[in-house]
Amino acid sequence: MDPNSSASRCLAVLRDGPATTAEVAAEIGRGTNITSAHLFCLMRRGKVTRAPFQPVEGRRCNLWSIKESTP
Repeated sequence: MDPNSSASRCLAVLRDGPATTAEVAAEIGRGTNITSAHLFCLMRRGKVTRAPFQPVEGRRCNLWSIKESTP
């Protein structure tokens, strides 16, 4: 994977801990729609996981994390 690709940059953000799509998008400087597409692709490849997340104030969204490898 190209280290400068949006997908690689998404993974780099998630190495610091779980983040919402909007948070990842803000960090990599891309829109939420394209960032979401990259995250879904990474999920299909088994690199990240998502969980429903409901902030105290705001609408429900996805919380993305690096998938833990199994031995």
